[in-house]
Amino acid sequence: EQEYVDRLTAISNITIKRLLQPINPYKFNIKKLAYGRTLEIGCGIGRNLGYLGKPFNVGIDVNESAINYVASLGHTAFLVKDFDSFTNYDSSFDHLLFSHVLEHMTVDEASTLVEKYLKYAKPGGTVIVICPQMRGYLSDPTHVEFMNPFKLRKLLEVCQLKILSTKSFPLPKWFGRLFIYNEYIVVAEK
Repeated sequence: EQEYVDRLTAISNITIKRLLQPINPYKFNIKKLAYGRTLEIGCGIGRNLGYLGKPFNVGIDVNESAINYVASLGHTAFLVKDFDSFTNYDSSFDHLLFSHVLEHMTVDEASTLVEKYLKYAKPGGTVIVICPQMRGYLSDPTHVEFMNPFKLRKLLEVCQLKILSTKSFPLPKWFGRLFIYNEYIVVAEK
């Protein structure tokens, strides 16, 4: 658990990432996609929560070390087992964010996860799914299934969600074979 947090914080502190922070396209994209109250499922070390700001956004994760780190940054974050025991969050979020989470499981497991958290989204709220493209997928041995746009759209449709948009970010899809940080983004409405 702590090893995961250490690895992600080391990656975040690479000089080029620190220098590019003021013009970070990922930050601006997340803020554009999740402009209201957001629940991030699989928040990791809180990068997206940092982009979205406090106090109305909430993160959850299975990694206790990650949750402790995120909480130390001043964000609201829960272990999954603790969050699930609360009922006061039902239907209170404008957005559910699954960023770099679903590729760590099978499609069936991913659809089960999305369905589990749908009750926390307001009617008309959105589900935002972000997954790495091929180069990013191959870079992490903990990835289980490559989630291309077709699989993501189908997964969300199985969850009775209406697809609003699908895109490659920040570069066109063919860059995803070379550029480790190219992502697929699918947004659906509850």
